[in-house]
Amino acid sequence: WFFDMSFKCFCDKKKWFHSIHRLAVVGVSEWITNESKKSLLKEAHIIQRVYNWVDLDLFRPKNGSSIKTKYKISENQKVILGVATVWSESKGFSTIIHTAKQIEDALVILVGQLLEGAKDISNNVKIIGKVTNPEILAEYYSMADVFLNPTRQETFGKTTAEAISCGTPVVAYRTTACVELINNKRGKLVDYQDQDGFVSAVKEVLKCGKEKYCSDLRAFAEANFNKEKNMEAYMNIFYRLQSEVRR
Repeated sequence: WFFDMSFKCFCDKKKWFHSIHRLAVVGVSEWITNESKKSLLKEAHIIQRVYNWVDLDLFRPKNGSSIKTKYKISENQKVILGVATVWSESKGFSTIIHTAKQIEDALVILVGQLLEGAKDISNNVKIIGKVTNPEILAEYYSMADVFLNPTRQETFGKTTAEAISCGTPVVAYRTTACVELINNKRGKLVDYQDQDGFVSAVKEVLKCGKEKYCSDLRAFAEANFNKEKNMEAYMNIFYRLQSEVRR
């Protein structure tokens, strides 16, 4: 009653957003766009989805042999990749570790920082910290046999989009925006928190091999994450708003 300012903040947001006569709301996925239609933004003049774009010249299938040499990965060993800024439970860290324990013959590489105090990490998990060079990051995506994104929620899923652009199939939970980027032609979706089902999906993708998915992955990336195309979509929104001013 005395210190909770959430209701006042909500009323202030509603007041100021509704004072914009030609408000455009752009969601980076169908999921978040549909959520906005149920929120205080539902009266916006334009509500439209435009996916985030990916530099498809940079994030494309590459030769990751230098990374395999660096970590002494044999030709037949499978590589499982995860990428996050910081690995926490909201990013699905426990699912990653559970998967590593169940697929001991694979090497699990995690790009990103690990929270202090993390325990019970398998011997086949290698945490390499942040990779700030996008060229090298694209090599990691390309080198991996499967990319894991066991996150709780994604407004879009930039790392998933980058992996797809590099021709690497993805296994994720069937939640929020993940369902838009992944299907059986681009990887596998698993019911949220079903860790054993997640492991089974990873094993299935590894058994099928990247070659089964590669062409559809790249085609999907070019159709949905093209920088020029998506920038043009934003510009068209500005033109529509400007045309309303002139009328």
